[in-house]
Amino acid sequence: MHNLYRFFLLLFLTTIPLFNASAQSCSPAAIANLDWNNVRATLPQGGALWWDFNDGGYIVPKDNINPVAAIFAGGLWFGAIDPAGFLRVSATTYNTPPEGSSGPLINGQPDFTTCANFDRHWVVNQSTIDLHLADFSDNGVIDNPESEIMAWPGRGNASSVNYNGFDLPDIDLAPFFDANANGIYEPLSGEYPLIKGDEAVWWIYNSGTAPANFISPDIQTSIMAYSFATNDVLNLTTFYDVKFTNAGVQPLDSAFVGLWVDADLGCFVDDFIGCSPEHNLSYVYNADAIDGDPQCIGIPSYGDEVPILGIKLLKGASDADGNDLGLSSFVYYNNASIGLPPSGTTDPSTDFDYYNYLNGRWRDGSPLVDGGDGYTGGNNETKYVFPDNPSDPQGWSMCSAALPVSDRRTVMNSGPFYMQPGQSNDISFAVIFIEDQPHPCPDITPMLDACEIVQETFDNPTSVGEYVLPKDELLVFPNPFSETVKISTAGALNLQDLFIYTVDGKLLKQFNAINAAEFIFEKGSLPNGMYMYKARLENGQMAVGKLIAE
Repeated sequence: MHNLYRFFLLLFLTTIPLFNASAQSCSPAAIANLDWNNVRATLPQGGALWWDFNDGGYIVPKDNINPVAAIFAGGLWFGAIDPAGFLRVSATTYNTPPEGSSGPLINGQPDFTTCANFDRHWVVNQSTIDLHLADFSDNGVIDNPESEIMAWPGRGNASSVNYNGFDLPDIDLAPFFDANANGIYEPLSGEYPLIKGDEAVWWIYNSGTAPANFISPDIQTSIMAYSFATNDVLNLTTFYDVKFTNAGVQPLDSAFVGLWVDADLGCFVDDFIGCSPEHNLSYVYNADAIDGDPQCIGIPSYGDEVPILGIKLLKGASDADGNDLGLSSFVYYNNASIGLPPSGTTDPSTDFDYYNYLNGRWRDGSPLVDGGDGYTGGNNETKYVFPDNPSDPQGWSMCSAALPVSDRRTVMNSGPFYMQPGQSNDISFAVIFIEDQPHPCPDITPMLDACEIVQETFDNPTSVGEYVLPKDELLVFPNPFSETVKISTAGALNLQDLFIYTVDGKLLKQFNAINAAEFIFEKGSLPNGMYMYKARLENGQMAVGKLIAE
């Protein structure tokens, strides 16, 4: 069967012209860090993830005396077939500088000016949004505009030219709370970025990311990365919402989106990989009880405190009926320069190679098989390599297969799906880190437990969002106050939680499970000055505002 598949793919690939249809308009150089919690995730423009064009870009825990990179680099892949039967592929690996163009596609084409303008990231944290809302709540006027809020690239933002240095194109860009539902972002009217987490980074690029001599799909991709600062597994987790849009004039069929990851987990030559298809999860762990190898001298490692790193697909691409396609395949390939891996399992170099990996096949088009290294040694075709717990000696894992160590790269895929011109699809995923697990052949149960917490957080994100109470439904009196201030609800719902912050977003006081219609806050030793409160009602609605202590 796979030979027939390969025949038809080769048939239309032989007529592909040797040029990149999306000509390069500029070389993005912008890099941002998502580092609100105990992770420092380096996020470049142009299609790559966690890649600083030099060293590993995903540092966790970042508070280590000698920080270690759990991921060296990553990137998003996309492949589809156009109506003429041509394969269109965009796939980022170690492109330096990035081959992609920053910003959206304007009239289906990359544009130098747009690329230069959007060669940046927009970073905003929830405390700044709260401060913006508190500023607006007292008198219906923004007295002290926050630059992060004013620069946010929401559609029609008239402040963009002052804060970003350019006017935005008249298209949908970053999400925002649209108070009057007119489709225009108006921060001076109290509107604000719609983010998740305590800090979020948003950026957009287009499909100039195809390798040389490939035909690019006309895809523009926007990403929101975000994180939470907590005292549980979320403090070592980062989240990513990815929206990709067919900005071309042709439909795309048999489309797949893939997440490519080079997860070194410290030393890059002693890692094993696996997956749990029922949990939409892939993971990397160490081949032995010590992270390190003579080839890794000078490279920071985790030593004898070896972690497990997981990537959880929180939402896969959607089919025509809106069904979540989940994790459709999980495959890996080998660094050809280490050992003597079969040539069919090494780095892709043609668009056919990339599309095979996106389809959950080997580079040479042969199917995955359920045993050994997944290339030989099994009797049945599969879409998932090493799907069993490494601690299970009867299961199929790299540990039970006793495979040699190497430098392996993984691809998590979701598809196939169809995209009309102008149609969007999206995926979401999280990177989860579980510290110091018993090795070798670790039990991944702690990772699966963490996945439940992460999925619940994704399904029910904690943020102000669109659930902000009108200011007259929460009463604060007296304000200013000198000794005590009473915070009470005007309706039938009880007050549930209350948070007091400094104006720069530092949490000072937290009161939970109040379950009453009013709460008396005592000034105590709190210095005189302006503070900000956030109140949550029992139904989840929020209110924010200012407190003046005198």
